[in-house]
Amino acid sequence: MSELLCLVVRAAFYGLLVMLVLSWLQVPSSHPIGKIDTVLRRIYGPALRPLGRVIPPLRTSAVAIDLSPIVLIILLQVLIFVVC
Repeated sequence: MSELLCLVVRAAFYGLLVMLVLSWLQVPSSHPIGKIDTVLRRIYGPALRPLGRVIPPLRTSAVAIDLSPIVLIILLQVLIFVVC
């Protein structure tokens, strides 16, 4: 059972990393990669939205950096350390 949980948590971690990399690309949603990005945003959105409300974005001159994905990555890494 713990092996299955470990697999799920690691898949969530790598899926989040893929979503972050795809967020840097400008791909239309009709493109296959854009569709993957849309699916990943639907999966991780419910976890990232509450974190985004609690953690304010880091503001630099003209850019605001959302720190909620970084916090979720850290939480998943802690969970991987504990479970696996």
